Amino acid sequence: MLVGDAFGFLDPLYSSGVLLALRSGEMAADAIVEGFQLGDVSAAQLGKWGPVFNQGVDRMRRLVCEYYDGFSFGQFVRTYPHLRGTITDLLIGDLFTDRVDSVWPPMESLYPEGKAPPPPWDSGTSPQHTQNKANELILPEGHRP
Repeated sequence: MLVGDAFGFLDPLYSSGVLLALRSGEMAADAIVEGFQLGDVSAAQLGKWGPVFNQGVDRMRRLVCEYYDGFSFGQFVRTYPHLRGTITDLLIGDLFTDRVDSVWPPMESLYPEGKAPPPPWDSGTSPQHTQNKANELILPEGHRP
């Protein structure tokens, strides 16, 4: 079972690596304990946390890509003050709940004309290969700090 950076490295900008390493360890431990309780330590049982974890990592990856592409989080909060708490939750690591996905459409409304959101980490990968593909950060072309 891989956890932490062995499972997938993202970006040191937000110090997300520590959070993701700890969370992946926690999720893996839960799967192990449940596997022992069920008498099932198969790869499917021990790896069942992977898709949920990947979805959370992809949320953080999107924030990192937005930052590198010059997105103004300050303007976002000024324009959508009711989402201040949600964007803060995402930035501090509340990545594993669908509730936080409410920020993406308003964020996209602030894009310059013709700009598309960053593709998901597994875009262009067939479903049969996605399950074995590690997370990867692909920065969009454009502004670099």
